[in-house]
This record gives sequence, C-alpha cells and structure tokens, in this order.
Amino acid sequence: NCFPILVFLLIGNSLNAQTINAGNDTAICTGDSLQLGGSPTATGGGTPTFSWTSSPTGFSSTDSTPTVSPTLTTSYFLAATYTSSVLYDTIVVIVGQQLTADFGLSEDTVCSGTQVYFYDSSSYTSSMAVYAWTFGTTGSTSNTQNPSQLFTNLGSSGINKTVNLTVTDSGCISTHTHIVRVKSLPSLSHADLGAAASGTKAYTN
Repeated sequence: NCFPILVFLLIGNSLNAQTINAGNDTAICTGDSLQLGGSPTATGGGTPTFSWTSSPTGFSSTDSTPTVSPTLTTSYFLAATYTSSVLYDTIVVIVGQQLTADFGLSEDTVCSGTQVYFYDSSSYTSSMAVYAWTFGTTGSTSNTQNPSQLFTNLGSSGINKTVNLTVTDSGCISTHTHIVRVKSLPSLSHADLGAAASGTKAYTN
C-alpha cells in the first residue's frame, strides 16, 4: 500500500518590535549642553513623529535628538507616535552646582627667598576634586590641595609670578589666577660714604 506524504513548510514572519530611547540619565555641569535621545532614538517598524516636553516646563521639540542646556535639574519626556501606537520614555538631566576655583595665600608681595603658602577656597568641590597648580616658573607645579612655594628673584628689580590653580571635579573644570610680586634683594656690593662715617645704614627694596 502506498500512503501519500504530506510536507508542511512553515514560514515564520519576523516582527520588529517598536522601541524608543530618550537617553540615559546624565549629570552635567552648569553651562554645559547635552544631546537628548538614544542611538538610535527609535527602532522597529514604521517612522514615528517625535515630541519632547520637559519638567520644569519651557522646553519642546520635534527633533529626534535635540540639544539642551538646562540651568537646573530637568526631566525630559519623549513621545514617539507611530501609525497605531504611541511610546513614551524619560531622561533626567542632573545639573550640578557651578564649580569655582579660588585660593588665598599668605602673602602676595614678597622678597626673594620667601616661602608662600596657598590655601584652596574653591566652591562646590567634592572629595574627588583634582588640583593642578603652576607657580610661574618652569617645572614649579603641585597637585596638593594646599601647597607652598619658594619664590626667588636673582634680578635687580621686582618681577611678577603668575600662579594658576585648575580644579577638575566630576567632569567640570575651573581655573583661578593670582599674581605674586617677588622683589629682588638689595645689593651690598657698593660703597656708601655716609654709612662708613656713621657706622650702619639700612637699605630697603
């Protein structure tokens, strides 16, 4: 006996899921910008239209990846409208305080050979802050928070040394500058008849 053999060929249809991505929650510094949206912002079948809004209110866009510069922490809401559905996603942009480098010092006008002490007074820093000092002389640097520096001047007149502090913290960078005036020491290699006659005489520079 012969029996017919039936062969069934099943063809599976692959359906692309529709997804959207507003981006990952991100922390930025005051004054910085951020591009919203993922890479890509939407996937799957169809081409959606985009609508962005925010809280606090005040921002709206129909771009898929708009750029924002919030001055305070803000939530951005994305709605992607397809032919038969609407998908939603949110990104929170956390705005940190404005990092401000600053410092004080023991003296800003000194004689050659004086050790000057510097005191960090930067604002809105964390324990992760990194400090970079330069003292106006090649090779004179420090990475400590409160350094000191010996200033010398071998010339015959006063000179200015530019001291820079650069603070880096959580991706933010700020720099502060201060001038230290370094006076030269008086020369004692000259004759003074008045001093010879009266004994001693003080000199200042």
